[in-house]
Amino acid sequence: MATGKQRYVSVSFWDDRWIRSLDPSEKFIYLYLMTNPLTNIAGVYQITIDRICFDTGYNQDTVTRVLERFSGSGKAYFLFDEWIALPSWPDHQKWEKSPKVKQGIDIILEDLPEKVIKSLIEIGYRYSIDTLPVPHTYSSNYSDSDSDSDSDSDSDSDSDSDSDGEQDTPPSKTRIEKINHETLGVPVGKTQYENLIAEYGKGSVDEYIRKIDNYVKAKGRKPYRDYAAAAENWMQKDKVEKAEINQVRTERLIGQDRLNKLHREYSAKGERVPDDLIEECNREELAKYGVEA
Repeated sequence: MATGKQRYVSVSFWDDRWIRSLDPSEKFIYLYLMTNPLTNIAGVYQITIDRICFDTGYNQDTVTRVLERFSGSGKAYFLFDEWIALPSWPDHQKWEKSPKVKQGIDIILEDLPEKVIKSLIEIGYRYSIDTLPVPHTYSSNYSDSDSDSDSDSDSDSDSDSDSDGEQDTPPSKTRIEKINHETLGVPVGKTQYENLIAEYGKGSVDEYIRKIDNYVKAKGRKPYRDYAAAAENWMQKDKVEKAEINQVRTERLIGQDRLNKLHREYSAKGERVPDDLIEECNREELAKYGVEA
């Protein structure tokens, strides 16, 4: 049997006054919007009307009518480009009590198109979007855990368990080694930063990191967690050409930290850095970026 993420709906779902006001097709489609395979911890995802019709068995007219009712009730919105948003979803995730849940929501929201973010603000999405970095930070590999709990109903009844609202627990993420950028001081993932330099050249990568840093400061946005990841996304969108190997080699041999330190040490003694030590430094530096000396 195939396994994957799971949705648990509290029994209090059926006691909610709004849920009890729905007809059978509306109840079923609302449950579907909360539990289908495309859902995520933020309650904002893309799905087509055709997919909803196929999975639920209802025709397009019925699905469209039901979605319009949900929108009028402020429970679910079918936005442009086939985006679905459940505005009260974050309320039930208890994100204020769980940094991991908040991080999971942030990761998803940061990767949404800017026009979707604007629509979420307009429909009263119940999460602090204004603290997020600019959209299109980077594509995440985030996925829901194998076990989570969901219910988007605003039930007035109390529950004797922790499953009285939607709950997702983001999976533990592989720790990424971070370093501070040498001149800007912003956090960059060490491996990703080095890989980008190997592809685009240090000058281009640093230029984009500087652009992003200036944008964040100018807009008063929350800083990115990884400026190298953000730079990769921006550079791909701008279709920046990758650097020639010779450019990468030249950039890496100029200003490398270890060799500069050796020059200072030997100069203080009135001596010259031995050629074999220079070659060793060059090989080590270039090897970081997959470039042969």
